Amino acid sequence: PHPTHMEQECLNNGFHKVIKGFGETALLEYLTGQKIELKSLDDIPFPDRNALPIKEYYYPINDLLSTPVMTSRGCPYSCSFCATMQAQYELNSVDYVINELDYIHQTYKYKAFMLQDDLFAINEKRILEIANKLDGKYIFRGNTRANLTNARIIKIFKKLNIVELGIGIESGSEKILKENLKKTSPKINTEAINLLQDNGIRVKAFIIIGLPGETHKTVQETINWLEETKPYDIDIACFQPYPGSAIF
Repeated sequence: PHPTHMEQECLNNGFHKVIKGFGETALLEYLTGQKIELKSLDDIPFPDRNALPIKEYYYPINDLLSTPVMTSRGCPYSCSFCATMQAQYELNSVDYVINELDYIHQTYKYKAFMLQDDLFAINEKRILEIANKLDGKYIFRGNTRANLTNARIIKIFKKLNIVELGIGIESGSEKILKENLKKTSPKINTEAINLLQDNGIRVKAFIIIGLPGETHKTVQETINWLEETKPYDIDIACFQPYPGSAIF
């Protein structure tokens, strides 16, 4: 979202035009001079996957080559370090999602998919409907939040064949999570990971070192949390303030 929040910086550094916000209709509007309105995400065609050598991108899920899809846009949460273009959470319809997955499978032979939604797990009813219609024919990796994790939704995840989930843990420190508006806690995070991994769903914990308020003590709390909780995989990044985030 950098051009959306820092358009003048882009223009000052060699760009002739900048699109602010989502760009599905902007280029066509610029070329035709006509206003184009999208009533829903379903109005956007499937991405042109022939435009990229998608088979050269290697991300296996259970030894199956996978490819990314997105079934929603936006996030209703407001973590201090996250740069978003909208707080509104929009969803593709269940039929749109099923049709796109089937199209990718029929055209490119993929049976494994990375759900790249910021927050796939927010609508349990929708996930269950997708799971019921797919009836186990694909496998998935996705993203969720610890505070949305419970036995009920895990049962739905299993039905959908989700085998791995990424969770933005960020820190093992209660202080850091509170100051950065995560609306979780180390206890909630631990319970979520244990519940998922006890039910056979691998968890990748995303960690950010250096968030506002970080000290040697809070870093050690994160190290201790990782050693105690033992997520299947971890991804550790250094904090970088993004334009558009609350703490930029």
